[in-house]
Amino acid sequence: GTTGGDREKLLQDMESAKHFAVIAPNMGKQIVAMQAALEELATKYPAAFAGYKLEVTESHQKTKADTSGTAKAVIDSLKVLSDN
Repeated sequence: GTTGGDREKLLQDMESAKHFAVIAPNMGKQIVAMQAALEELATKYPAAFAGYKLEVTESHQKTKADTSGTAKAVIDSLKVLSDN
């Protein structure tokens, strides 16, 4: 895992070197499973939570270089499920 990196460059480097890599906002299998479930839910049931206010609260150590990729991925799915 890493933080603050250039995802597109990492993808290009792996492809050009013909290496395999898991590139995900979070390496915890439970979080990856939750994100996959949210993405599937958003695909199958867009606007299922229309009319509800959905919020994400993200917390990390103060030395974290950037906003959590996990939080960004969760928010992307929730935007599809919600209308706010």
